[in-house]
Amino acid sequence: MTKTNPSSTMRDIRSYGGQQVITLQLRVLPLWITVVMILAGCGTPAPPTTLNTGPPPPPPAPAPEPKPAPPPQKLQPDPYETAMNEGSAIVRRYGTVYASVKDDATADKAVEEIGRMTTRLRELTAEIGKIPYQAGQEKHALALQTELTQLQTAQLTNPDMQRVLGDPDLGLKIIVAHQSFVTEGLLPFGQAVASRQASAAPQPVPAAAPGPSTK
Repeated sequence: MTKTNPSSTMRDIRSYGGQQVITLQLRVLPLWITVVMILAGCGTPAPPTTLNTGPPPPPPAPAPEPKPAPPPQKLQPDPYETAMNEGSAIVRRYGTVYASVKDDATADKAVEEIGRMTTRLRELTAEIGKIPYQAGQEKHALALQTELTQLQTAQLTNPDMQRVLGDPDLGLKIIVAHQSFVTEGLLPFGQAVASRQASAAPQPVPAAAPGPSTK
């Protein structure tokens, strides 16, 4: 009978047992991988989706309409130009008043109108005196000068003025209003315009006194 070495037998057993353990581990490894992957994909379950059964939200408020841009401000007329234009219109109108004078009734109406024009010229004279001077207002003074020249010529060439002022009866009514228009209305108005132009004219600079001679 052959004797068996006990140490060799133990090595064989350990070798066989190790192979079995390795084989078992290799078989179990895929299962562990599968379990790890399943666990990795299984997080906290999402809460169930609840349907909103309440009333729908109100519609969004309409956007406010843009406000229209304010209209551009109108340029205010120059008060001096307005006064001068009205004064020139009165001068032009005065030369045509006499054409309507035919009898005592129309002469009375002409006297009333001439009186209103005289009063208005006095008011315009006071307004012009309160308006500060501005450059470029000379053109209005020149326009008034032209109107006055034409009116002066009309007294000699206008047949209606000559007819009325030369009539013994009608002339007595008109001549007083005519003189008042010239002396109380037209003359002060023209003087106020002329004084503005004179005060606005540049004053001459006095020549410098010669210095002491160095000779």
